[in-house]
Amino acid sequence: MGPAAINIQMVRENLALAIAFWAAAQRGVITSASVPAKTAFKSITNDFLEVETPLELADNRELVRCVSNQIRSAFAFSAIQTYRSLEKTYRGSPLQEPDPNLRGARCSFYVLNKTVAQNLLSPVWVCPPDYRTRFEVRDVAFCLDAATLDGKEVFWDDFGGLQNYLALLEYCCLRVAEDTTIQPKEDEQPETEAQVAQPPPRNGRISTVADVVTYILERCRVGDEEKVIAKGIYQDYASWCHLRGEEPLAQRSFGMQLTAQGFQRQRRGKGRHWWMGLGLRPQETPYSDSGNRPFLHGR
Repeated sequence: MGPAAINIQMVRENLALAIAFWAAAQRGVITSASVPAKTAFKSITNDFLEVETPLELADNRELVRCVSNQIRSAFAFSAIQTYRSLEKTYRGSPLQEPDPNLRGARCSFYVLNKTVAQNLLSPVWVCPPDYRTRFEVRDVAFCLDAATLDGKEVFWDDFGGLQNYLALLEYCCLRVAEDTTIQPKEDEQPETEAQVAQPPPRNGRISTVADVVTYILERCRVGDEEKVIAKGIYQDYASWCHLRGEEPLAQRSFGMQLTAQGFQRQRRGKGRHWWMGLGLRPQETPYSDSGNRPFLHGR
């Protein structure tokens, strides 16, 4: 999963956590009395830092109000970051996007970004004339009818509620992850023809079942939380075979070998296929431990 998709995943998690805190405060699971006046945490340099919490919460109603503001700010943050991730991934105007579901998502976040940029906590709809229409992402039953919203206060019901919005974020995360795996942007392509050319097989040997197992050990992460686009992992496998001077198995045969190893293939969103339980290691650090990822990635 590339940086753009990871950023969308992170802001979705951030919003979901804020909603969970709000629900816990509403039910009295978290109370104003349980909010500490002082807290300590371990920094990335392994030092313990102590910070005073400048909150004066008279009762649980005050706590619910504060957590509600967390939801608003997390929502605004998610709209801005997802818009940026989509713009970095796809070229051209959102209105000219040929895929109807992706067009609905891109246009919705174009409008949302303009809206929350004016006021993060109490936004008012900003809908440019060309965007005053209905946008749908049918894959996740999301709909934003911006025809008459311009200048009005934003309500969750304007786009079907926060549950639908979380589904839209998940759609964008999966779509960006897939499209950046299969078709990188032009400015991310190698600069010279020599860099993109794959060396032909040196010995003509066809990759075997044992080679597929070796590929998994060398280039993949295995775990319940891992998943990868079927076309993306096959392309990586084929490149790996060429670097070894071997002819890769056909994609169908490669898939059969993954199934034989116990991995499952699932169809998600618009019929795209994913292998569950498998993920690609970053090629620049193929043997890095997942626990040593940059701190800002939060993973």
